[in-house]
Amino acid sequence: MSLSSSVRQPLLGLVRLYAGELALQKGVRRARWLAGALAIVTVLSMLVHLETAADVMLTAIEALGWLSWLVGGAVVWSAVRNWKTFQEPLADMARERGLDPTWRDLAAPLALARQLAVMIGLPALLLTTLSVALASSTEFAWAYPALLVLVPGYVIVFALGFGLLGYLSAKLAPDAPTSVLLCILVIPHVCRELWPYTPSVIGFYEWLWSELAHLGASV
Repeated sequence: MSLSSSVRQPLLGLVRLYAGELALQKGVRRARWLAGALAIVTVLSMLVHLETAADVMLTAIEALGWLSWLVGGAVVWSAVRNWKTFQEPLADMARERGLDPTWRDLAAPLALARQLAVMIGLPALLLTTLSVALASSTEFAWAYPALLVLVPGYVIVFALGFGLLGYLSAKLAPDAPTSVLLCILVIPHVCRELWPYTPSVIGFYEWLWSELAHLGASV
C-alpha cells in the first residue's frame, strides 16, 4: 500500500487532530512546564561549569535523559491512558474522508511520536547547541558536530519507539493499555538484574543515552 496524496492529506489531518487533543491533556501541559524548568536548570548548571568543556557537554546530555523519561514519560502516559477515548473522533473523521482503517490506526502513534519529538527534541537540541557554543569558545572537538546530529537522531528513535509501544499497548488491551505498557517496560528491565542479556526497552534507550554521554565526556 503506497502513501498517495489522496491518503497523505487525510492521514495528516488525523495526526493533527490527535496531536491537538493530546496537547490539551493535563499530563502533557504539565510536561511542557517541566521541560521548561529542566531547560532553565540545565542552562544555569552549564554556566556554573563553564571552565570545563566536558562538564558543559555532559550537562546537556544529562538533560536529554531527564527530558526523555520525565517529559516523554508524562506525554506517553497521557496518550496511552486516553487512547481509546480519542479513537472515536479519529474514526468519524476517517469515515468522512474515506480513509482506509489501516491508515487511521497509524494516526495515533504518529501523533504521539510527533508530540514526543517536539517536546523532547526542541529543548534537547537547543541545550545541545548552547553547550556546543559554550564549550567550543575555549576549544573545538569533532564530537561537537557529531552530537548536533546524534541528539536529534536519539530523539527520533525514542519518539518512534514509544509511539509504537503506545499503539501495541492499546491494541493488546484496549481497556487497560497503561498496565500493558508498564509490563512491557518494567518486567524485562527487572529481569535484567538476574539475566543481564534480557532484551529491554529501557535498557536499549539507556545504552543509546550512555553512548551520547561517553561522546560528550570525550571532548
